[in-house]
Formats: sequence, structure tokens, C-alpha cells
Amino acid sequence: MKLLKTLSLALTMSVTPALSQAKDDAKSNPFAQRAADIQSELIELRRDFHRHPEVAGEEVRTAQKVADYLDGLGLEVTTDIGGHGVIGLLKGSKPGKTVVWRADMDAMHSDEPDPVSFKSGIEGKRHICGHDVHTTIGLGIAKVLSERKAELAGNIYFLFQPAEETLHGAQAMINDGALDLMHADEIYGAHVSPLQVGVISAKPNMVFADWHHLEIRFNGNENTAEITALIDQIIAGQLRTNTDIQLWKPENYLHPEYGVANPNTVYKDYLLLSQSAKTRDTNQQLSIRTAFLTTNTDDLETVIIDLKAKLAKSPYADRLININASQRVPAVTNNEELTRASRAYLLNLGDNTEIGTHYGVLPFMTDDFAYFQQKIPGVYFFLGGSNFQQGVIAAPHTPNFQVDESAIEIGVRTFAALLSERAQR
Repeated sequence: MKLLKTLSLALTMSVTPALSQAKDDAKSNPFAQRAADIQSELIELRRDFHRHPEVAGEEVRTAQKVADYLDGLGLEVTTDIGGHGVIGLLKGSKPGKTVVWRADMDAMHSDEPDPVSFKSGIEGKRHICGHDVHTTIGLGIAKVLSERKAELAGNIYFLFQPAEETLHGAQAMINDGALDLMHADEIYGAHVSPLQVGVISAKPNMVFADWHHLEIRFNGNENTAEITALIDQIIAGQLRTNTDIQLWKPENYLHPEYGVANPNTVYKDYLLLSQSAKTRDTNQQLSIRTAFLTTNTDDLETVIIDLKAKLAKSPYADRLININASQRVPAVTNNEELTRASRAYLLNLGDNTEIGTHYGVLPFMTDDFAYFQQKIPGVYFFLGGSNFQQGVIAAPHTPNFQVDESAIEIGVRTFAALLSERAQR
């Protein structure tokens, strides 16, 4: 817990210079009061999801509650898309664009004690990534918007995605026709983050680093240690940073002076080796696997060319079979125009939400929201969920993960306003 408090303090300090308070003369958020009115209802809904966590592929109860809720609002509901995915359509009364709000639903495996009073009722499973909050916010947005349907333009889809934690759900929904159903112009989503509650952040272009995997296969399984060391050496020679700082450490990427929220961050251009090469012997063949993180998508080709050239000059040249590259999931990459337009609108919304930005690319695994962004221009936001004064730290995938539930009201009022604005032509 001490480490998490330290990291959160660093994040708070690093984000503060980039924040911009809404202008005093800005227009008021038309959804703020209604979001406040239904906050207690939404908190109970979130706590119900939290008590009944369902991991990827098992989101039966969650999906049913989501579908029932949307149906009760009068939305057109489609279920069982890409597994347990649910899509609800809210049709506005005026011509406009088609925009999508995505929320993920699945929980995670965890044997750590649940620190909240509304504890998980399923042993070994918990919501420690905030998807219970994401699902609730999505439903809250649908509710406040549906109540003002006569004022809305365009079509607003609410996409509730299963299996984000396994990075399979988004592609499964796409394969099952989700995009063909929606014909969307824009897509938006948000993830709970360790930011202080009341802060929302987004940046244009790449948000998370590209994570590439390489498999290098050789005939025979002799000289395993020597070949593995050579692969590590070649990859290490391609590493690129402009600093001696260990970029993968949380205390560094949250640092106020050179972390991701500082305009002068050291996280703008790098290629990092994420792990040492791993070996596997199969049928008299040696398979060596390694991975790296990069902010430049051209690095993959460069690394492969270098590997082939140096292995061709090595004692193992005649044993090389092939080099295969793979990417478990692409990097979340925000559309530049939509990000700037969205931030500009939110800065002028005038509901006391602080709109921040970050400048660096985060050096860890991405979100499969990226698959939707490959097909539809979109923006991925970070929603503050921590309350440092109360010791509530919303650091996903950590044992003591908690969320200040006022983030629900903030998410509903802010993103309801944004979606209604973006749906207007």
C-alpha cells in the first residue's frame, strides 16, 4: 500500500501542471443535475456488479443485467455478440452522426482480500480493473441521454464488451458483425486510472506502446544458451531511449519532472526489451521467443532486418529456419482531430471536471479498444478514480484496487454531454 500511495502522489504532482480548469463563463453541463440525481442508483448497480464478478467468457449475469437495463430505457438491444457482448441503440429525434460508447464488463482472477465493504461473493474472482465501474457509467450515460431523446441528434450506440482482460472480446465482437450493425462514425471509451477523482485525461495519437513478439526458430537444439544470449544481445543493440532512467518502473513514468504528464517527458521515443529470450525445444528444433515495446511502429521491420543480418554472420546461420513476428493486440491510438475536438469541448463544459493531458506513451500492455479504433476514429480517456486523502487508489490490477465512486457521476455527466455533442452534424 505504501508503494501505491507513493505512485499516486507522483501521478498527482505530474498531472497538475497539465490541467486546465473550465472557464468561469463556460456553458453549464445539461446532464450534471440528472447524473447527480441517479448517483445512488448507479452506486448500487456498480456494487451489484462488484459482488458478482464474471471473468472473460463467463459474463452471463452481467450481460443479462445490462441488456435488461437498456431494454427498460427503451433502447433497441442486441445480445450475444462476440460471446456475451451487448449493444444498445438510442435513436435521436434529429439527423446526426452515429457515435459509440464502449464499456468493458469482465472481471479478473484474484485471490487477494477484497478491501471494500461490498466484497466479491465469488471466490478467486474480483473486479480489480474497474470494469464494474465502466459498465455502470455506460448504463448511466444511456439513462440520462434516453430521458432527453427528443433533444438528441443522430444515433448513439452503447457497446458493452466481454473479454477485455484476455484481449479477445473486441475482435470477437467485430468478427460477429458489431461494426456492420452500427455503421459508426466515431467511438469513445474510458478507463479508470490512478488519477485523482475529478480529473479526466486524454492525448492524441499513440497512448500505449506497441508490444511486439518475435519467435526465432533453429534446426537442432544444441547451443541453446549461446544462441539465446546472442538473440538478447542483438535485440539489446536495438534498444532506444534518450535517458538512463528505467522507463518501465512505475515510479518513473509517474514522475512529475520527466514522467508521461510532463511536456518534456522522456517517454516520447523509446524501444524497450520487455523480457529476456525464452526457449522451447520441439521436435529437434529450438524456438526462442522475445518481446519489445516501442513508440515507433517502424521498429519491428528494423529489428527483424538486424536480427537476420547478424544471425547470417553467426556460427548458427545454417540452422536458422525463420523469424516470425506477432502482436497480441495493437496499441491504443487516439484520433488526433477527435481528441483535440473532444478536449476543447470538455474544457468549455463548465462542470468543475478538470481536463488534463499526458504527453508520453505508456510502456505497458494496451487495451483491445484498439481494434475498434482501427476501424472507427475514436478517443480513449483516462478517468480519475483515486481519492488520495482517503487512501483510495485506483491502480488497476493491484491487490488493493479501489475506486472513489463519485467517479461514476463524473463519468456519466461528462461523457453524456460529449456524446450528445459529437452526434450532432
